[in-house]
Amino acid sequence: MEVIIFKCLLSLFMVLVIFYDAWKFIIPNWVNLVLILLYPVACFFLPIDWLNGVITFLAVFAVLLVAYRFNLMGGGDIKYLTVCALWTGYPLLIQFFIATAISGGILAVLLLMGRPVMFGFFARAGKIDRLPRIFQAKEPVPYGIAISVAILSLIWMDMLFPAVKG
Repeated sequence: MEVIIFKCLLSLFMVLVIFYDAWKFIIPNWVNLVLILLYPVACFFLPIDWLNGVITFLAVFAVLLVAYRFNLMGGGDIKYLTVCALWTGYPLLIQFFIATAISGGILAVLLLMGRPVMFGFFARAGKIDRLPRIFQAKEPVPYGIAISVAILSLIWMDMLFPAVKG
């Protein structure tokens, strides 16, 4: 029962990030904080190797801090990736990064194809000023969406909590 509760809670926050990042191009710090605070609670109820998660969290943060230093990634994405790495731990880190890259690639292709369509739709309706930022030309890809999709896939393919099937 606890597994389902944590799957649903994590999924809720992933969906919140998808909406925030799609509409505002931000990942709220309070979401990252709640996900960090929820982790020890999950460790209490579920057989999670908490030390592995913390070490993975610190290692990913260190590596991504270098990426941030060289302007390769935005700060919000780095914080969110690091928090998600806490939940995956080392065993799933590679799968998480691969799933994130695949999700990000699919999102980028969808936006390349969808942005002109959405621009035309809003232009014909005379509402070009209401075009959501995600569909505006030359805007970056909101990568928090890809990160969330990757975590959701790990959650619902029963990979995130491998010791317990829920």
